[in-house]
Amino acid sequence: MAYAQTYVVDNAKASALSAGGGWHFEIVTDDADIAAATSGDLIIYGELVGFALTDYDPTTGSIVIDAGSAGYECAVVAEDSDGEGEDIYVGSWLYWDAAAGEVNRDDLHGVPIGQALEEVAAGETATIGITLRPCPPG
Repeated sequence: MAYAQTYVVDNAKASALSAGGGWHFEIVTDDADIAAATSGDLIIYGELVGFALTDYDPTTGSIVIDAGSAGYECAVVAEDSDGEGEDIYVGSWLYWDAAAGEVNRDDLHGVPIGQALEEVAAGETATIGITLRPCPPG
């Protein structure tokens, strides 16, 4: 069954700071987007956000993701909800912006992903370390 809001963001197969087994989840689905996912990809499955720890396994119809407060590398665009350049600082909140197809600072329309561990100048795109925190403060 396909889930209404599923996004897979291609990333390299590199990860760091895994949060451990308590935050690893197996998603079992036949969603076409998830079926194309590989290890290292950012996965947004409904309101569940994490990075793929395994490639999608078509035999079991599953993929394992890390949804803890781990650190991963991900491409981000330093812009806001208006698409205008906005600096990303260490600690800036980052969001998956489905309309733009990118991780940026769109806190009005985006799905919360986590916080930046590196800086990106306004208007630039860079692959930086982020820490998963899919629930920003109020």
